[in-house]
Amino acid sequence: GCSGSHHSLPCSYSGTGHTVYNGSFYYLKAFTQTLIRYSLAQRALAAWTQLHDLSIPTRSGSGVDWQGHNDVTLGADEAGLWAAYPSTHFGAILEDELVMIRLDPVELLPLKDSYWKTGLQRSQYGLYFLSCGVLYCLYQDALHYAFDTHTQAQSRISLSFPARSDSTHLTQLYYCPWRRALFGWDNATQISYSLLFTQ
Repeated sequence: GCSGSHHSLPCSYSGTGHTVYNGSFYYLKAFTQTLIRYSLAQRALAAWTQLHDLSIPTRSGSGVDWQGHNDVTLGADEAGLWAAYPSTHFGAILEDELVMIRLDPVELLPLKDSYWKTGLQRSQYGLYFLSCGVLYCLYQDALHYAFDTHTQAQSRISLSFPARSDSTHLTQLYYCPWRRALFGWDNATQISYSLLFTQ
């Protein structure tokens, strides 16, 4: 069997947007704009920061109908630690916009020149994940958008995820850089997709 250890987190979390990276557990404190870094070795709160521009919806307007999620997705790839979330930081724009930032994994502060706006509003995407510095967005279980932070290029794509059954309902996708695979949850079943990268 598998061995493990029990941790008592200093603050509760909600949803599926958390991640483990370099010995820490990163998550959004439930019902707040606060990101938390919990050190697994020290079993203690190691850092926290506020996402002051995080939009907290009063009702669901996204492509994700299931309400056990939050709108912040934390992820790690070959370039480091990332956060993607809907922002209200754009003044006259009435609707929020999906943004992404690369974070210092120790202090949880945004790295210099690492804030990107996608132009996508909440009704235009559902789940999203990060891989090799590219943000991928799904809508209704199909991959339909990519934003490359290296080139600032946006792409409209169309790739359906294979359905396990008629009741397929993805609630999380996460890129694992050392396995070069996507992992996720579909109706309480863990799923995985091996990825083949081309130049």
